[in-house]
Amino acid sequence: MKSLNRYFALIWLIFVSMGVLFWSALNGRFDWLNSMLFAEYLCILYLFNNSRSLKSRKSPLLLVGVGISFIALLFRIMHWPATFELQIVSVALITFGYLLFFAKHTRQRWPDVFKLAWILSAAVSFLWTLFRMPDPFRVELISGLLFWPMYISVCISEARGHDQSVEEKEENTMPEDIL
Repeated sequence: MKSLNRYFALIWLIFVSMGVLFWSALNGRFDWLNSMLFAEYLCILYLFNNSRSLKSRKSPLLLVGVGISFIALLFRIMHWPATFELQIVSVALITFGYLLFFAKHTRQRWPDVFKLAWILSAAVSFLWTLFRMPDPFRVELISGLLFWPMYISVCISEARGHDQSVEEKEENTMPEDIL
């Protein structure tokens, strides 16, 4: 079972891609760009679930930004005011929080640089769409093109059994047999 967990990111990618393609074929509205975008969103959910930057509690700004983004999503669904401002604040907190986390707690290898580039491009893409700038699909395409190598690098590092990127500091504890 442990070896299956190591390959779960790859299994998730395969089933998400097949599911999105099957669903768009069932609807009769197959669009490659939207299918890739939906698959990207579902793979992002896996990354958030498996994210060491969120689980380690070393980046409180990132946690607050994700929380505010969920609140902004609720405000948007309910059509309440201040949604726009909450979304801008959440994107700023997530981006700045991950920049701090990247600088302090990662090994800064190529998967980490891909993650940082993707976070920055996704923030620009989201703000581009939020401010209703012209031609948002080209900006989203850049974010999507950076996402897939980053996700594949996470799949490879998990399959190889490596600690993804977080530097774990050894704790200086005394042995239990000394009294």
